[in-house]
Formats: sequence, structure tokens, C-alpha cells
Amino acid sequence: MRKLFLILSLVYLTTSIGYAQNFLIGASSGFRYLMSNQKGYSSAASVPLNFRVGGGLQALQFGAEFSYQLVKPTYIFNDPFLAGGSERFREEYKETDITGFIRLSTQKDGDGSAFYFINNFGVNLTSKSVSRPDIGEFANIGYKPSLLFKSGIGGSIALGSPIHLDIEFQYGLNLGRTEEVSKEIEDIVTSKYMTHGFGIHIGLSYTFL
Repeated sequence: MRKLFLILSLVYLTTSIGYAQNFLIGASSGFRYLMSNQKGYSSAASVPLNFRVGGGLQALQFGAEFSYQLVKPTYIFNDPFLAGGSERFREEYKETDITGFIRLSTQKDGDGSAFYFINNFGVNLTSKSVSRPDIGEFANIGYKPSLLFKSGIGGSIALGSPIHLDIEFQYGLNLGRTEEVSKEIEDIVTSKYMTHGFGIHIGLSYTFL
């Protein structure tokens, strides 16, 4: 009798959770403004393309997100000894973010609008190309995978089941390392750096109950 009760309880719990599951698929793009603590670096802007898939309860979802930069962040370095501070060289960063996320939502059903909070934790994969206006690209430098944290708040506006329009404000923090050859000691030197920035993303998501 006790075993039967436990089996029935497990079946009830499983079906209840399965009924309450909320599957989320979404894509978005927008604008991102970046700042770096590396010496001599100014701010930069980029346009990301994000893909998100997750699942869970109506108010709590877990999942994965993939982000790629359609317009890559570029830092321009001018020559102070040339008239007008002409461009000396530029660095273009190719970035890919692979993260897991936790999403808290006020959504009560798959058809309604809601506010949500989302936190992402994962890795940033970066390489950069260095180019000069006179000779073109002359170096490609790879970076070690770095830790990435993103946090956002947004609104999900119902356009008709199961489609939603998502508008999200996001802050991101990237803690990375780079390796460069030191002329003084003729060896490879590892240095740490930090980039952070703000962004706004707009996209569509599909919510399935």
C-alpha cells in the first residue's frame, strides 16, 4: 500500500511539472556599448545577434544562449605625432558568447505579457585582427576563453499566442586574459583585462506551454 502511494505521488508530481513546463525559443539583436580598462583603449560599440532556448516552470526557466557580433567592436588608435591625429592602426574584435541563463518572469500563462529578470553565466571566445590603413590587416591574435557575466531586465509583450515581442536592457562584464610578447624580457607575458558595457536588445520569442 505504501509503495502504491509513493508511485501515485510520483506520477502526480511528474505530470504536474510537465503540465507547468514553459519552453522558450527566442532571437534578438540590438546595440551594445563597451568600455575596457586596457591602457589606451577608448569605448566601442557593436551589434550582437542572440539566440536563446530554455524551459522550466512558468515563472522560472533555465537554458542556453549563443551570441555573435554582427558588427564587431573596433578600437581606433590615432598617431599623436601626425597632423590631425591621423589613424595609426585599429583593432577589430571577433567575439562569441556561450552562456547558460536563469530567467525569472512574472508570466502567469503562455499568452500574457510579463516582466522578467535574466542572469547569464558562461564563457567569451575572442580573437582580434590588427590592421593599418596603409598595408591592411597584418596580425590575428587569439585570446584565451574568459569568464562572462550578463544581467538584464526586460518586458515580454504578447503579440498573439505563442509569439512575444521582447525588449531587454542588459549589463555585461567580461574578465579575460591576453598573451603578448615582451621585448624587454623576450618572453610571453600574460596580462588580465576587463571589459563591461550596456546594451538594449529587441527580438521575438516563442513560448510553448
